[in-house]
Amino acid sequence: MNRHRIRPLLLTLALLSPPAAGETLDVDSAVRRALAENPTLRARRQALGIAEGRSRQAGLLPNPELEIERPAEKGRDLELRLGFDATSLLLRKGRTEAAAKDLAAAKAGIDSAAIELEFEVREAFHTLEDADRRLALTRDALDAAAAAREMAEALLAAGNTSALPAKAAIAEHESLHLAERDAEVSRTMALERLTRLTGLDAPLVEELAEAGDLPETPEIPASAVSRAVAGSFAVASAQRSLEAATLRARLTRREGRLPDTSVFVVSSRSGGEPEAHGSPSTGGSAWTWGGGVSVRIPVFDRKQGDVAGREAEAVSLRSEIDALSRAVASETREAEHHTASAHARARHLRDVVLPARRAVLEETLLHYNAMQIGLFPLVAARRSVIDAELLESAALRDYRIAAARLAALVAGGRPGRGPDTTAMASLSGNDANGANGGH
Repeated sequence: MNRHRIRPLLLTLALLSPPAAGETLDVDSAVRRALAENPTLRARRQALGIAEGRSRQAGLLPNPELEIERPAEKGRDLELRLGFDATSLLLRKGRTEAAAKDLAAAKAGIDSAAIELEFEVREAFHTLEDADRRLALTRDALDAAAAAREMAEALLAAGNTSALPAKAAIAEHESLHLAERDAEVSRTMALERLTRLTGLDAPLVEELAEAGDLPETPEIPASAVSRAVAGSFAVASAQRSLEAATLRARLTRREGRLPDTSVFVVSSRSGGEPEAHGSPSTGGSAWTWGGGVSVRIPVFDRKQGDVAGREAEAVSLRSEIDALSRAVASETREAEHHTASAHARARHLRDVVLPARRAVLEETLLHYNAMQIGLFPLVAARRSVIDAELLESAALRDYRIAAARLAALVAGGRPGRGPDTTAMASLSGNDANGANGGH
């Protein structure tokens, strides 16, 4: 993948056509809105002007120096001296090339930030999706628990059941009140995070569009590791910085060896001697021209310290590039495994666990209709199905986030892991599979 490619196409499209307000918000429109409106990314783009200004400044010629002197001795009226720093002119090309490398490094940093922002928006969108579904399922469970509690209290009052089932139903109902509150808080936090990333001043009010079902196979790009390393903007930025440091080390060494040379032109105007009693001179005045060279000989200070510092910077950047390449390769392999694992987990929950628990619920309902069991086993079976649906939703969210992270790595970004969103996978919050699955 070419490291010198243009900005991501999605960023360009976002700037040309930001989404209209009030539309149904899907993940792609959320990304477009963030790339166009996110204040942090906008500040990064505006800061690019700093590097552009430095690059332009490095290519400018040094200003000439003009001295005007009126000597005290007789016969000379005025002297002009025009000087020019010849050494700066000789070093101008190298300075311009180094500044261009710095500008390229800054552009690569912005490209990387845009890709990483895209991942964060996708992560926040899928987290909000899961929070919406979790809140809806929790409220379903709460409604069922309320009905169970009401019936349990009525049975207890009629003397048709013991106190234990009734107290269990009451405890379950109250626990689900807390679960609903937790789900509301989680949704509010997810909504605010997505709002913040998309650069809006008020929370989003659009309805979320469905992101689609789980694909049959995990979305793992071919040659993901090699493509991620070759296209990494972080590596490209460090590489451009290394090239700039190498150029400056060479330039500083050359500057230390060159004499500091200035070329100047001198012109003076002289006139005739004044006559007695202050009468004006009868002779005419004329300009005389001359020139010279001023040279500062590099005997003691040949910029040895500056050269050593530039060379050390280049060595450090080489090590940083090697470390970055290894880290990107490792993170991409990790993302591949995470994506495959999250897909397998989500598919197992969808195709095996959830149908099994629904089958248990159907069988329990048959026994309940035949008056072979009471209400409480039926409520527990329904709760088990809801927990499985919550686990499936969390697993689907984890897969989508893992796939988005892998895609961001392959596109040249280096996104972080983001917040851990798996700890509250079930209503009880203590399901070991729900808490740790997918990681």
